[in-house]
Amino acid sequence: MIMMKEGKAFVTPQGILYMENYYSCGYALKNEWFLKAREKIGLITILYEPSNPSVILLVHENQIIPANLLLRSSELPKENHLYFRMINYYKKLLAEKKKRQSTRSDLRKGKKILKLKQ
Repeated sequence: MIMMKEGKAFVTPQGILYMENYYSCGYALKNEWFLKAREKIGLITILYEPSNPSVILLVHENQIIPANLLLRSSELPKENHLYFRMINYYKKLLAEKKKRQSTRSDLRKGKKILKLKQ
């Protein structure tokens, strides 16, 4: 038999904070708890199993809602870091390409103006 303990967690803009870990769930996202927490941090009753910190149960309006542990960026697999580095690299390349195209377009416009003046 699993023994659940009761506790209190904070609803913050970053997630549901309990024991230095952040949790989230669809219910909280759908009801904009984290946006509302920008104005006022809330307190919620939870149930948890001390041997399993990956899930807590939120007690809210006569409902039990599971919330999952969020990974910190330092805990993401190396492949995820590589993926995000590649995305940022390609974003930078795209921005440079757009800048070059804009410069070329401006140069063409400048040549047309010069031709018109002559």
